[in-house]
Amino acid sequence: MRYKALLDDGRRLSFTESVAAKLWGEIDGRQVQFANARKDHPFRVIAILGGEVAHAQIASLGIREGQRLSLQTVCPDEVVGEPIPAQIVVTSADGLRLYLRPDQAQLILVETRAAAFA
Repeated sequence: MRYKALLDDGRRLSFTESVAAKLWGEIDGRQVQFANARKDHPFRVIAILGGEVAHAQIASLGIREGQRLSLQTVCPDEVVGEPIPAQIVVTSADGLRLYLRPDQAQLILVETRAAAFA
């Protein structure tokens, strides 16, 4: 999704849902992510979540802690380029995720626990 917002200095911003999820702030006395903001309700940025790359990306938009944003609209994001084939996700017990193309997944051999101990 694409979020369009108005910054307190009058600038119009457009950013992705991943950016909206990294903006932590206050709206109507409640602390929420900007992804949960309501249209035309002032949202004060309290913190920017994420690592250095996320902070740099958000700073490049001109968003800083203490500023106010006002959500204008949320709409589907444009798809550019060729569609990616469906990915296969392999998840380990400890939460590691591997995203594989179907041709890569075909090369994986899975062994059951019973076979591993035989």
